[in-house]
Amino acid sequence: MENKLTIKRQEQDDIVILSFVGRIDAETYTLVREEIEELFLKNKYKIIIDLKEIEYISSAGWGSFIGYVNTARNKNGDIKLANMNVGVKRVYEMIEFNELIKAYNSIEDAKKDFLK
Repeated sequence: MENKLTIKRQEQDDIVILSFVGRIDAETYTLVREEIEELFLKNKYKIIIDLKEIEYISSAGWGSFIGYVNTARNKNGDIKLANMNVGVKRVYEMIEFNELIKAYNSIEDAKKDFLK
C-alpha cells in the first residue's frame, strides 16, 4: 500500500520542525504519534508542525497533536502548527482547536514565539 504521509524532520537549536506531506487520517495518524513520541524520548519538546503540504487532517489526526500538547508544555515546550492551507485551517477553527493549539502563518513566526 502506498504511504499517504511522509515526514521530514529538521532540527534548529532546540526546536524541531516536522514537515508533513500528504494526509493525516485514520491510517496515518499513528506515524505522527510515533514521531512525536520519539522526540519526547530525546527530550525535544519544542515542536513546530509544518502543514504546508497537508491536504487533509481527520479527527484522529487532530487528536494526535492535541494528545501531546500538555506533555510538551509541562516540559517548557509546546507544539505549534504552521502553514495551514485554507481548507485545513477552516476545520481547525470550526472544531475550535485554535483554543488549544496555536497556529502561525509561517515557520519563522512559530519560531519567534518560542524565542519570546
